Amino acid sequence: MGRTQPTKFGLKVDVRITLPETSPDGRPAVALVGDSHALAIAPTMRTLANAAGMRLLTMSHAACPPLIGVIPNAPGTDYDLTCSVFYDAALKMAVNHPSIKTVVLAAHWAEPAISFPEGYGFVPFDHPHPESKAESDANLEQGLRSMVSELKRAGKRVVLMQDVYTLKFDPQRRIRTYRIPLRSWFAELLQGPQASPGAVPEDEMYAKENDDSAVVVARVAHREGAETFDLRRGLRHGTKSMIYTGGHVLYNDVNHVSRRGAELALQGFPILQPTDPSDEQKGPS
Repeated sequence: MGRTQPTKFGLKVDVRITLPETSPDGRPAVALVGDSHALAIAPTMRTLANAAGMRLLTMSHAACPPLIGVIPNAPGTDYDLTCSVFYDAALKMAVNHPSIKTVVLAAHWAEPAISFPEGYGFVPFDHPHPESKAESDANLEQGLRSMVSELKRAGKRVVLMQDVYTLKFDPQRRIRTYRIPLRSWFAELLQGPQASPGAVPEDEMYAKENDDSAVVVARVAHREGAETFDLRRGLRHGTKSMIYTGGHVLYNDVNHVSRRGAELALQGFPILQPTDPSDEQKGPS
């Protein structure tokens, strides 16, 4: 779908929106909506949906979390107006299509805190000015609440994904280096026979930034009657997070899980029925 979108600033942006074909095939649908982090888990989500007699519809815009009225104001994007246009259209489709029963929202919620320089973050669509972190977090909450409240009002089941941790290093490079025999031998000499590059401590991840955004996501879920599912849980190994197991690297880069990583992260995902309400009240761990 392509169209010219007028904006509140008198600009016109040629927007090309690609949304899934929604012709009914007799099965209820799950809509997975979000940025590239949603795309990273989409193949595994599709497998889960198919096994449950459902189909998956993916609506994704790279670098744009699924928010209404709020967009990321990132350096180099020049205030990307297509984010708002895309999610207005995605919301309309999810609300109006009767086969869509469940909507899953997934994104790199913590990206501004991790990647953007000071003064950049989530901003209202009609106010593209520098923001403090507190203002950015408040805008994230408002934009997510606007999305979730509209979906809930339409009778949809809504699941908010708590995102995986962003790493401070290249996981692919680390594993390639570890596979060099001498390095592997040296690690075992220092750490014992259980030495492994596969689990990393919090100081090698942007744990605080991720956890701060998880608090916002959990608060929105609680206030709007949505569910949460923590993708971090399936990748945990004690107090650490796994990046490698069973011969598989679990991250493709610093913040996108691989296919195997997605399979582990989505273990226990309730594709058919809600999670235990008591789990939702616990919020992020």
